[in-house]
Amino acid sequence: MSIIDSNRNLILILSLIVLAGLIAPLLAVHVAGYPSHLATLRGVPVLDSVFAELVKSEPDPVVFPQYPVVETETSITMESDYDGLERVNESVAVSAALEFISRIWYLSEINFSINTGWTNLDDGSWHFNFLGANVYTSVAVNAISGRVNYFSSVWPIDDSPFLPDTNGSRIATPAELEQLAFDFLYQFNYSLSPYARYVGPTLVYDHAFHHDVFMISFYNIVNGSLVEFSGVHLYFDVEASAILRFSYMWVHVDAIPKERIISPERAEQYAIDYLKGPMNLSVFEFEIRSTTLLFDRTWTPTGHEYRLGWIVSINSDYVASIHIDAKSGTPYSTEVYGLLDAESLHSPLGPSISKLPFSYIIWIFMGSTFFAVMISLIVRRQTVLFLST
Repeated sequence: MSIIDSNRNLILILSLIVLAGLIAPLLAVHVAGYPSHLATLRGVPVLDSVFAELVKSEPDPVVFPQYPVVETETSITMESDYDGLERVNESVAVSAALEFISRIWYLSEINFSINTGWTNLDDGSWHFNFLGANVYTSVAVNAISGRVNYFSSVWPIDDSPFLPDTNGSRIATPAELEQLAFDFLYQFNYSLSPYARYVGPTLVYDHAFHHDVFMISFYNIVNGSLVEFSGVHLYFDVEASAILRFSYMWVHVDAIPKERIISPERAEQYAIDYLKGPMNLSVFEFEIRSTTLLFDRTWTPTGHEYRLGWIVSINSDYVASIHIDAKSGTPYSTEVYGLLDAESLHSPLGPSISKLPFSYIIWIFMGSTFFAVMISLIVRRQTVLFLST
């Protein structure tokens, strides 16, 4: 074999390797399909937790009532507008709020006056703000049942009696925090749904309190779908001596049909098509973090409604998530990046590790490595042939 023929063969082999390196990642994705990034649940069912004794089959009066879940060819929805229901008047709601505050041990001796400028009726709840000596308290009351569904006490910066000691506060144990949460719910006669999933306790920084707090949460999981804006959250000081904030915003949903919805893989493909199409992003400008089935509370021109959707969380500089209708596959909402609250960070839906663009890069890396090794071997062989001629 002449040196010219060997070089021609070398050029041909190199061309084939380059072509294979470019095609391999695309072929792998085409054959295997986009990998699912289905989020996994954290926490445990409430019936398997220390709070099982508080579970009742009938919804607590603080829970918002359920409307019929309607399934059509293109969507699964439920009305979520309570303006047409009979509601308690403002004076009844104020009395319920003040009675609740009087039973909080560190507030029971403080005289509060209502700040009427903050009073409003919104989205099924009365909202009040009460002023006390060096502390103010926010309380919300379910306008349908008259039960308190939110409470928070806030002090000026550095004036909180529950501010952690900079020299090292004693940190409460999980058992102590769970016992305090149990006693609080029992004291105020709150029950929990059998659909609840318990997550916590978790240490988080709270911007309203300006210090670390512990958080315990219960999320509404129905047929494997997280019901948005439906949870119970309790915040404690680090020593577990008091509950600083309490929220019980829960919507009763007894069943969500899932038999005829699209798969998470198809939802991800619809999201990718939307990102590459109307949003004009390349595959290197985003990656899929997780895909979650959510009974998503959305706004419509006729009021709020719940819609079953796949929430495809995106890691990019431009968009946080694409909401895909679980029946039709149509994108119906896009979320841009913003500050996440503690309850979002505390969600039981943990993101999957698998990411599409990363796997694509792995394929390219493997192809490039193979390419480099083959080049090295071929060049070495040609060198030997050249020296032997």
